[in-house]
Amino acid sequence: MPNHFMKLWKRGLALLLAGVLLFSNLSGSLAFAESTPSQETTEATAETAETADTASLSEQAQAFVDAVKTLDRDSMVAASNDWGLAHQAWMADLDNAVLESKLNEAIAVQEEACAPLYEAEDLYNQISEEERSDDRVQDAYAVWAAILAATYAAMENPVATGAGGEPDLAEITEMLYDDLPDEPTGSYIGSMGLPIATGQTRISISEWVTDLYDGMDAHINAEVLHADDLVITVNREPGEEYAIVPLMVQVEYPANGSTSEILLAEDVVLLDFEGQPADADEIASITKAAYTETSAAASGFYVKAEQDFSAEFVYRAPDGSELRKTLQVKLGESKAAAKAAANAGASTYAAGPTPPFATGKITSISFEGGTWLIWFNGMEAYCCSHGLNGQPNGCPTYNFSYVSKLEPGQYTPGNHYANQVNIWGGLGQLSLNLLEEKHSGTSASTYGLESESAETAAYRYYDDVQLWIMANYPNSLAAQTYRASAQTLAEQGTENRAATYSGENGFYTYIYNPPAGYAWQIVAIVGEEISEGGGTDIPDVPDTEYYSANWTAPAQSASGSFDLTFTVNADKQQLETGEKVDGAKITVTPSKTSGSIDGGSWQMSPAGAQTITTSGHTNDDNYQNNGGDGTVSWTVHYEVSKTSTTTLSGQEGPFSSQAEADAAAEAAKNAAISQLQAEAQSMVDAAIAAARAELATIRFSYDEVEIPYGFEEFNCCGQAFL
Repeated sequence: MPNHFMKLWKRGLALLLAGVLLFSNLSGSLAFAESTPSQETTEATAETAETADTASLSEQAQAFVDAVKTLDRDSMVAASNDWGLAHQAWMADLDNAVLESKLNEAIAVQEEACAPLYEAEDLYNQISEEERSDDRVQDAYAVWAAILAATYAAMENPVATGAGGEPDLAEITEMLYDDLPDEPTGSYIGSMGLPIATGQTRISISEWVTDLYDGMDAHINAEVLHADDLVITVNREPGEEYAIVPLMVQVEYPANGSTSEILLAEDVVLLDFEGQPADADEIASITKAAYTETSAAASGFYVKAEQDFSAEFVYRAPDGSELRKTLQVKLGESKAAAKAAANAGASTYAAGPTPPFATGKITSISFEGGTWLIWFNGMEAYCCSHGLNGQPNGCPTYNFSYVSKLEPGQYTPGNHYANQVNIWGGLGQLSLNLLEEKHSGTSASTYGLESESAETAAYRYYDDVQLWIMANYPNSLAAQTYRASAQTLAEQGTENRAATYSGENGFYTYIYNPPAGYAWQIVAIVGEEISEGGGTDIPDVPDTEYYSANWTAPAQSASGSFDLTFTVNADKQQLETGEKVDGAKITVTPSKTSGSIDGGSWQMSPAGAQTITTSGHTNDDNYQNNGGDGTVSWTVHYEVSKTSTTTLSGQEGPFSSQAEADAAAEAAKNAAISQLQAEAQSMVDAAIAAARAELATIRFSYDEVEIPYGFEEFNCCGQAFL
């Protein structure tokens, strides 16, 4: 009976285990270890920068990294999905022997498929705390955790074959990858829960086109990607012997673990994005990249040259194979002086925080985890206008527009992906007064939302791609973020009055706008940390024809709860003969019945032991083969409330009228409130995840307190099981 008891308990614990999936809601918990292309220290004196020797990992750490590389995510998720389907079917008809047999088979297959996952965990537990901080170990752990989450999600929400499963490649291409020059040949689910497209790897090195592009779907320049042996001519600067040459490299469908490098002639000077010779770190940042869960990437850069030269772009796959392309650059005559770019109003702004650049361009993009990420003048930046252009190809010159402020705790370096997805949730657009209705009416789908008002908000403000992600990949970071944002939009609405500025410390945030009238992203850069004493205040309204408005957002609260059911099913039989035994009394006792976890509380009901009296004999000649059954259940309720630990405030402007400034401040406050609500909700999600994990440690013991005459007590009293 003990083995059978344990197997029955495992079936009943499915939803509890699957709840661990909530850890993916934690801020940055599944973010890439490096959100930007990997950068290595380099010397600026040679044609190519030499990569520093990487310190060797210990035997245990290397074994873990190697083990993760061999994990077969698809087979694990498929087996877990089959487990979930079999469990659902059996729970609907507990007395069906055929369904029970199928469930047992699914359990065995799932355990075998996922065994390497748990073996990898054992290897990780052997790694020292110090070595766990190594980027290679962290990268491997992020992949491992994502696979674990995917298996739990499949167990909790299995999808029946032919009943709305994951989209096929054609649909994935149409919805996510239709702006790439070449259609993918396959895909896999990345650590962020969205499909990562794969295909034939292509690379290019070409002129960085500076003519303003006003078309659509041009993240990657298809023409140069398919060209070989390009030759370009760039005119010298007015009255000078040198030319400033804008170059661009691209890669489509790089393999996981692949790298690339730009090789330049010794007599050219690589420039930073302020026009100065790049130092060693900047050279490494610009010329070297590594790719993880990336479907495409492009980067622009500048070199200063006094004579013709060649540049080479080298791609190296993990298997040692290479792709190389060379660009020949010829210098032409001195060009006419260029007209100075119009200033977008930064010079009229009163003394205050200084933006990193007065003007700039989107210099790099990377399609990671199913989302485009951008870099502005080489700095990590964020797109703020969903669906608009944002890439080096044909990028216009942006101008600094205004400064805002993030309070302490609102910005974590390294979470590029998660921060960008948060903006796509609609709250970032709201902060910039760019939130637009995408649909009217109502939708038949709920998109996993709990209220009708949230469903309406999601359908109204999200485009078809976002709704498709919510419907087909509900456990992805993007879908989770969209649902949370839609709920917030439904609760607070899209209008709020701005308040006055207050607060100290945090980070300045700089907003850059493209030329008016073109469908390009508004770009945000998170700037320097404000000093301990409060730094330079965001200034009051300038005494000019320009106007600004202050705003502040108070701390926000969120709450959450969940319920669990523990069920124990007894099947009492005589060990030697297999005869079913009625009338046996078995006391089952939980190891704990209440407590507090991470600020929340939980209570089990009933709050103590329960007794099973086995029964079920039939009055016929087959009575000895049936009966001996009994069931007891407990319910657990957990609830928690959290309040954000910070406030947000800032100033919007300058604008040409107070009404415009007030509207911008109102939108900024709305977005700030949403950020604080998201912070509080993240705290709630973390508490719920901790509670689910701790409740998974509850154990039950049983004691056969009364046995019918003629039978013996099973010698196991007090033994814990789970």
